Amino acid sequence: MFIVGATQAATGCKQIDSVQTSILSVDKDLKGNSAGKIIKGDTSERWVATACGKTASFLVIYTPDGQGGSFIAVRAEK
Repeated sequence: MFIVGATQAATGCKQIDSVQTSILSVDKDLKGNSAGKIIKGDTSERWVATACGKTASFLVIYTPDGQGGSFIAVRAEK
């Protein structure tokens, strides 16, 4: 999971107890190809990790790479 290190740094805890996710937005121009792969349109989510009773919140943005995969950008929210 790509938020482990950042969660540990934010909470001072080595074990993540849970991660809650929510969809913030889906690009209205989301497009797929004939194989069902998304080729255009960003999606953003908020991930809130809980570790040792403390929380750390992250914005996660998925951007299609045009080949059926995605680039994933993660940044901590304050």
